[in-house]
Amino acid sequence: MGERYDIAIIGSGPAGLSAPLNASIRNKKFILFGTKEISNKLVKAHKINNYLGLYNKSGAEIRDEFAKHLETMNIEIEEDKINNIYSMGDYFALM
Repeated sequence: MGERYDIAIIGSGPAGLSAPLNASIRNKKFILFGTKEISNKLVKAHKINNYLGLYNKSGAEIRDEFAKHLETMNIEIEEDKINNIYSMGDYFALM
């Protein structure tokens, strides 16, 4: 049996990166699965004007801001791929 966490987060897009920030602030044990590139879709954006606080930025600039924030809070991304999630009663198993 592997390590247990309060929260498993799958995905490293904007919502996926927001979740570990909140989990960390609330002293929850969590794991974040995604890509260290953060989000390929985000990086492809030429200009983003609809993200609060980050107006008129490229996707790459926003990705860099996200990466700095994660680094500041010592949040790491696990690059393992999750293929299945199984309910085991009181907990879930990730494959």
